[in-house]
Amino acid sequence: MAQTQVFRGVQTAFHRTTDQIIGLYHNTMVCKVERTQYPNHALVTLNTGGYFSNTTKTRMNQFAAQFCHSQYGVYQKGGKWFVAINTEHAPFEFIGNTVTFVIEADKVDFAKGE
Repeated sequence: MAQTQVFRGVQTAFHRTTDQIIGLYHNTMVCKVERTQYPNHALVTLNTGGYFSNTTKTRMNQFAAQFCHSQYGVYQKGGKWFVAINTEHAPFEFIGNTVTFVIEADKVDFAKGE
């Protein structure tokens, strides 16, 4: 069983600043979380890159666990991909390869400023 708490694996890397975290898998940006103009909002963008694989889904969930305190989770049902967000009652469906939504910024592990 694959570990799901740390964003790592073959061809997996991340870049973190005080305002943004980007998760890469096979040089495709599969996850991004960034601060918004609203103090407690962070915008998350998930992108399959056209690869709706179990590994892509695992990387998205690893990113959520490591950097976003598991505020969301990606799952598949009936061949479609969805994101369940802790603060929402209904899941969001991927439209094409991507989905974008808002989470709580104070629960995101952005890099600490100097």
